[in-house]
Amino acid sequence: MNNQNINRFTYSFLFALVVLSTFCLAILWEHWVEPYLLHLLGEEAKGGHEKWHYVITTTLFLMLSLVLPFWLAMSKENWTYRYKVNTYVLALVLLLPVAGNAAVDEMVLLTAEEKQWLFEQQTIRVALDPDWAPVEYKDKEGNYRGMSLDYLEHLEKLLNIRFEVVKAVTWQEAVAAVQNKRADMFASVARTSQREKYALFTRPYVSMPINIFARNNISYIGDLRNLAGKRVAVVDGYAIHDWLKNEYPELQLVPVESPPEGLKQVSKGSLDVFVGNAVTSNYYLGKLSLDNVHAVGETPYSNDQAMAVRDDWPILAGILQKGLDAIPQSEHDLIFTRWMSIQFEQAIDRKLVWQILVVFIVVLLSIIYWNVTLRKKVQQRTSQYQVELNKRRKSEARFRNLVESTSDWIWEVGPDALYSYVSPKVEELLGYKPEELLGKSPLDLMPESEAERVAEKFGSIFTAQVPFHGLENINRHKDGHLVFIETAGVPIFDDNGTFQGYRGIDRDITERQRLVNFIRDTASVIATGAGETFFRDLSVKLANALQMRYVHVGELTTDGNHVKTLSVCFDQQIVDNFEYTLAGTPCENVTQGRPCAYPSGVRQQFPDDKEIQEMGFESYIGIPLYSAEKEAIGLIVALDSKPLKSIEFASSLLEVFSVRASAEMERLRYESELRRAAGVFENTTEGVVITDTSVKIIAVNKAFCEISGYSEEEVIGENPRMWKSEQHDESFYQTIWASLRETGRWQGEIWNRRKNGDVYPAWMTIDTIRDEKGQLDQFVSVYSDISAIKESEERLQFLAHHDPLTKLPNRLLFSARLEHALQHARPPAK
Repeated sequence: MNNQNINRFTYSFLFALVVLSTFCLAILWEHWVEPYLLHLLGEEAKGGHEKWHYVITTTLFLMLSLVLPFWLAMSKENWTYRYKVNTYVLALVLLLPVAGNAAVDEMVLLTAEEKQWLFEQQTIRVALDPDWAPVEYKDKEGNYRGMSLDYLEHLEKLLNIRFEVVKAVTWQEAVAAVQNKRADMFASVARTSQREKYALFTRPYVSMPINIFARNNISYIGDLRNLAGKRVAVVDGYAIHDWLKNEYPELQLVPVESPPEGLKQVSKGSLDVFVGNAVTSNYYLGKLSLDNVHAVGETPYSNDQAMAVRDDWPILAGILQKGLDAIPQSEHDLIFTRWMSIQFEQAIDRKLVWQILVVFIVVLLSIIYWNVTLRKKVQQRTSQYQVELNKRRKSEARFRNLVESTSDWIWEVGPDALYSYVSPKVEELLGYKPEELLGKSPLDLMPESEAERVAEKFGSIFTAQVPFHGLENINRHKDGHLVFIETAGVPIFDDNGTFQGYRGIDRDITERQRLVNFIRDTASVIATGAGETFFRDLSVKLANALQMRYVHVGELTTDGNHVKTLSVCFDQQIVDNFEYTLAGTPCENVTQGRPCAYPSGVRQQFPDDKEIQEMGFESYIGIPLYSAEKEAIGLIVALDSKPLKSIEFASSLLEVFSVRASAEMERLRYESELRRAAGVFENTTEGVVITDTSVKIIAVNKAFCEISGYSEEEVIGENPRMWKSEQHDESFYQTIWASLRETGRWQGEIWNRRKNGDVYPAWMTIDTIRDEKGQLDQFVSVYSDISAIKESEERLQFLAHHDPLTKLPNRLLFSARLEHALQHARPPAK
């Protein structure tokens, strides 16, 4: 074979090789190299793929146009020249379509009418969904991003128009904007019968399936027919909402504002499922870290996304369709891939993975080795540690329960005397949250003068590092009122014996202190007061101590159905006493012998109590007053217009003073009885003599002095034998004493002697008086002078037996004496 044949063969082989290589390079450039370069450019290439495609391809074409002529000029042989010319032409032919794509991309065939319309409009207002990533959404800076924005930027370049996003907060507002012509178009929307009423649509340019999403406890639902009885979340105004409402009316649809909101409701369990775009839903599941929600079924629907314009602008719909048609399929794919990669495609640094894997293996092997070498020791000490752990857990549990259940609050301070721990009960006691007190000193909670007083004591305790208890101090509540505290504490030392601070407990003694202060303040008044003054002072003091508007002390009447007040304090003023009926009042329960308290709602519980209703009282507490015989004789009552805060304190206070009030009330009763008895004693016409058990006279009344002629001073301390008449023998007096011992009374006629020596008859009643133990205490004799009665009897007897004129015995006296004589004259019967 000659050289020419070899050259021709070589030329043919090389030409075929160049053709195949150039074709492969063109495909590689169009589908791999150029997209990769654009991907590296990232945000700089956003929406400008046509520009970069044109720039890169044109640059390469120009480089070939400049370089290849020099290459041809260097050829000396004809076949080589022909080979290079053919190769050059072939390269230009193959690269022209590639470079031409950019030019074609910039060309959209519009009619003169369409061009004129675009020129007149200048700006097209676009309504976007702020929560439909990655299709369209607002980022953290408030800028709209997404697939739709890329398409709009392409169309701006192709059609030489400007789009302006309408500021809308929600998708529902965006829909309303298009309906009301405040917006001109949607960038991405699915066609529905409802939307066709106010919008014109292009052909879909992207399609995304619609799936069913539920929590992980639901593995599979399948299709929409299986959603009966479930609460189905759909975005209000989305196409799927319209489709399901029309075609599945039996479903329980719950409109939500946005896909994130619907998915959150499903994640929390507020709703059962969410039906929505698979791409958008998966995006937000990842972004919001909703790991408990996944796709559980498919639907026959998909979001075939198109652009839609207001119904009075059909020309714009045609223009947008031409623009979308001018975008090559490769560009559609690139846009879709770019935005899908935001969620699902993340580059993996394999070198970093290997490094992490190596480190993990090394650490794992170290841990295994360490575990193997220590396994025996661990096994030996595990049981011991477990026992100690259980003890600590039980101890901690007991301590935790104690801290949380006690009404006191626990605290710890460090060596600097600042709080390092405060139990939650402090909020109930002082109004502060525990974290508010950390780092503060106990002295910070006290009034200035109190802090100075306590600082000296607490300082000496800290220096001595000894336990203490019973340290009373005053703290100021967060709202300003004072709280009385009793503090106890023990020092804390570490294992080396180093002082670490104090651990202690604070107890609220405010009520106890109020009670002590009240008792101290009122002790002198209560101890020395008596009668009306006592009860008046008591009611005022109780009203102040209890901080209640109304207090009264009342005495039961003899019928037991009414109460007569002895003192009434209302709003710090003593008001007039009154009498009221017990029936239908809470006092009725008190007088039955038991304390009663109604911390709130007393008006509702006693609607018939006129006083409570008129005064508008809300709380009530009352305690009975008892006699020495344990019978209810009165009561103390307190009422207020607000609920009663502390029943225990009020009950304790009333109980303390109920004993003194009972004694005073009973004393007044005795005095009243004594006054009545004294009135009878002094004013009766019968003589009264009272002796003790040794028959010594201790009291006589005025009538006795008038009858006997003795003065009171002459007989006190003497024995009644001093007026003995000698008219009776000893057996007469023995009969009197026998009757007193047996029956406690003697009654009969007796002759006594007056101071002047006259003897007179008397009708006497003697009674024995015994004390509460049944022991003989006194003798009381009541007698009246019956001298006039005796004289009347003698006068009547004389008149019955004598003539009233002559004073001579009459026939009746004669007959009586004759009968008497005959009786003596008769011989005794045999």
